[in-house]
Amino acid sequence: MTGQTHRFQVGDFTCIAICDEGVPDTIQGLYANVSADDLASAARSLGYDIDSFPMSCTPLFVDTGTQRVLIDAGRPQLEAGGDGYLLRGLDAAGIALDSIDVVMLTHGHGDHIGGLTDANGRHYYANARYLMWKAEWDYWTDEATLAQLDTKRAAVRRASFGAMADRVELLTTEGEIAPGIRCVPMLGHTPGHCGVLIESRGERLLDIVDAIHTPMQMQHPDWHCRFDVAPAVAVETRRAVFAQAAADNLLTLGFHLPFPSLGHVVADGAAWRWQPLA
Repeated sequence: MTGQTHRFQVGDFTCIAICDEGVPDTIQGLYANVSADDLASAARSLGYDIDSFPMSCTPLFVDTGTQRVLIDAGRPQLEAGGDGYLLRGLDAAGIALDSIDVVMLTHGHGDHIGGLTDANGRHYYANARYLMWKAEWDYWTDEATLAQLDTKRAAVRRASFGAMADRVELLTTEGEIAPGIRCVPMLGHTPGHCGVLIESRGERLLDIVDAIHTPMQMQHPDWHCRFDVAPAVAVETRRAVFAQAAADNLLTLGFHLPFPSLGHVVADGAAWRWQPLA
């Protein structure tokens, strides 16, 4: 599964979901306010095993015909001694790295920004503009934030944010980052976490990134990931995002949902359920 690609259309836009990581693993302890028994029960009801859960990391490539946009740079790449497969997926899809015009960084966690450069600090996406929400940038470049991390995670943030300091554009308002592609703040997971709305010829895709981590959160939106910086805000955001996706029948992508991470959010009583792409 890791390195696999899934190509699909949103109107005139060609989209490619890329499995940067997809090895089944345990999700025990993923949620800070859920017991292991409750998590296991909810997972079983959907046909999953919490000790062998198909969690993915799924960056998204979008070609509008005039702009090539990459949403998140993934984990540290194998070429830099890491364990991410995004570069191999792009190569398999015939996408030259220097052809990418925009890299939208939805937030500052290592599986979203770790793959920006090689081991020597050389940018993989040499011709791209980098975009990030300003509050996110401010949070991760604050030494008070880094002091709360272990040494390895702090080093990844310093290296990644330092490498893009002279080329990043900081966003403060919701709007288009390329024609037909909008940055949509979805706060709570981190202070400046953003999703992306893609629209072409009346077709839409909502990339909700880390507003969700497993399908069980559709039925239990109050479950918050232990990596959520502001849990109460994340819950509020999640409910609003699920409600919009269901009401508008939006094709939806969740970065960590089982690859290809695409499907629809369906209203189910007072909550929702995940309908994976067939």
